[in-house]
Amino acid sequence: MKDFIIENARPEDAAAILEYLKIVGGETDNLNMGAEGIPITVEVEEAFLRSMLDSSDDVMYAAKSGWRDHRHRQRQPAETAHEPPCLDRHQCPAVRVA
Repeated sequence: MKDFIIENARPEDAAAILEYLKIVGGETDNLNMGAEGIPITVEVEEAFLRSMLDSSDDVMYAAKSGWRDHRHRQRQPAETAHEPPCLDRHQCPAVRVA
C-alpha cells in the first residue's frame, strides 16, 4: 500500500494540479474538458488556491504521494507528484480511517 498525505492544496501546487487535469481529461469523454485541461493559467489557479486557503467556508484538498508520476510512472519527490483523493474514505486503501 502506498502512503498518501492529504493536505490543503496550496498555490505552489497549481502547475501540478493543472497538469493532472490534462491527464484526467484525456482519459475519458465523460468530462467537459479533454486532454487540453481547463483553460486557465497557472497564475489564475494559484490565485484560486490562495483564496481557498484564506476562506473560512471553502476548502480544496490535494492527496500527494512521493513515488508516483501519473504520466511516466517515475519516482518523483512528494512536492511534485499529485494524486486525486479517494471519494469514499471508507473504501480507499490509501486513507486510514480512525
